[in-house]
Amino acid sequence: VKEWLQTVVDKLTKEWEPAKCQSLFTESELIELCYRAREMFWMQPALIELNPPINVMGDIHGQFEDLIALFTLNGFPPDKKYLFLGDYVDRGPYSLEVIVLLFAYKVSSSFYSVVLYECFQFAFYCMPFCARISKIIMCMHGGISESLVNFSQIAKIQRPCDIPDMGLLADLTWADPDPAVAGYEESPRGAASVFGKDALKSFCDQLGLELVIRAHQILQNRIQIAS
Repeated sequence: VKEWLQTVVDKLTKEWEPAKCQSLFTESELIELCYRAREMFWMQPALIELNPPINVMGDIHGQFEDLIALFTLNGFPPDKKYLFLGDYVDRGPYSLEVIVLLFAYKVSSSFYSVVLYECFQFAFYCMPFCARISKIIMCMHGGISESLVNFSQIAKIQRPCDIPDMGLLADLTWADPDPAVAGYEESPRGAASVFGKDALKSFCDQLGLELVIRAHQILQNRIQIAS
């Protein structure tokens, strides 16, 4: 299995080019990879505890060439550790390559068929929801949640599960900061909530956090720090 996974990685990092998009693997190989990734996700808690040094990455959105550029700049797994916060696929033309490479590293755009699509979807449903670095840095794709008052709540969530429109999981996945908001308000998008700086401070104080790292939004300067 280890040799097969290395072959998957080598094909994507050494042989891939746009002309070979979605042609390097058979459907059966990708289904096998999804099954193995799903088992890995299931074995992890819903809140992952991590230690630095670690590279925290935001949305990739199917931009495989950008993903390779990030690895080239910062170092490839497993030599360097990475935490990806979500939005791995869609929008970009090479979603399949992105998620296959990430899954292959984890275990060691259209999909091929409905069966393969469902395999990837089910693997997504098993993923952890967030991570904590050194107990003081919380990382997620979306944002903070008024519903989260203790980290034990996350451990009690049963997976696989879909993400609802409202509540704790919706906020961790889709919530956004809004400097015009005091506390929490329902998002105008109709899913999850928006939160203000005061809510962020209260959230960090209550949970003993010093920093929250999130993705989900495009920033002109690539990074924005709110204090």
